[in-house]
Formats: sequence, C-alpha cells, structure tokens
Amino acid sequence: MDIHIGSIIKKVVAEKKSSASYLADKIGITTGSVNRLYSYKSVQTEMLVAISVALDYDFFAVYSGGLNIRKEEVKVVSECEKMLEEKTAELEKVKKENFKEVEALQKEMAYVKEINELLRRKK
Repeated sequence: MDIHIGSIIKKVVAEKKSSASYLADKIGITTGSVNRLYSYKSVQTEMLVAISVALDYDFFAVYSGGLNIRKEEVKVVSECEKMLEEKTAELEKVKKENFKEVEALQKEMAYVKEINELLRRKK
C-alpha cells in the first residue's frame, strides 16, 4: 500500500479551508512541525488520532479502504481457485469417461478385426 499520509493531511487541511497554524494549535505542535508533517509518508498512530480529531476526518479510513480492496482481491482469487479446482475435477471426469469410451472402441475394433480375420480364413 503506497499511502503518503502527510500529503493527504495537507489536502484535507486545504479542503476544510483550515491552516497549518490552526492544526498546530489543535494538536499542540508548532506550525513548522505541521509543515514538516506534510512531507511525512507516515505518522505515529497517536499523532494521526489527534489530527483526525482536530480536522474531524477519519484518516484511518484511508488505510482501511485499502484493506477492503485487498479483501476483495483475496475473495476474487479464492473464487478463481475454487472454480479452477471444480474445472480440473470436471476435466478429470471427462478424461476418465473418454478413456472408457476409447477403451470400449478399441475393444470393438479388436472384435471387428478378429471377425474380419475369421471371415478371410473361411473363404
């Protein structure tokens, strides 16, 4: 998962028409620290909770949304694997049935050859 939470925080601050100084005041850090925070790829959980509360925005949903996509991918892969198993079993069944049919045809051909041989000898 390639999430740059600092950029997302900066974007939310702008969308809410807020400012780095407002966020700094709410979470108890300096405006410079907030500006540096915007460049961070990740932040500590406690800090993200404080920012989420200050901006009234669930930044954890950014991560869990990615997990939901992953769950869907896993589900699709699982369904595909199940379908593959079913089709493989189906193929094996068809192979066995065809093998039996081929075997029966080979026996019939052997009988026909025997009959032809007997008829040739009788002449």
